[in-house]
Amino acid sequence: MNLKLYVCLLASALFAIPAFGAGVTVTTPSNNATVTSPVHYVASATTTCNKGVASMGIYTAPYQLAYVVNGSSLDTNLTLSAGTYNTTVEEWDNCG
Repeated sequence: MNLKLYVCLLASALFAIPAFGAGVTVTTPSNNATVTSPVHYVASATTTCNKGVASMGIYTAPYQLAYVVNGSSLDTNLTLSAGTYNTTVEEWDNCG
C-alpha cells in the first residue's frame, strides 16, 4: 500500500516566523513523500513561551486531529488508508 503525503507545518502565526527561533520541525516523513502504512512521524517543536511547549498533534485532514502527545517532540506511527494526505503537525504552548 502506497500513500502520498504532503507534510505541512503549522503553528500560530507568531511562532511560525523563523526569526523568533520557534516552530515545528518535521523530520519524518519528508515533504511530498510516498510511504507505506503505518506512516512514521518524527517531529519536534520550540516556542518563545517561557513555559514551554504543552503538546503537539498531527492532523490528517482539516479538523481531523489523529494524534496528540504531551511535550515538545513526537515519534509515532499512524495507520492510514491508501490515498493522498495533506498532513499538518501543530504545536500548542503553555502560554495560551
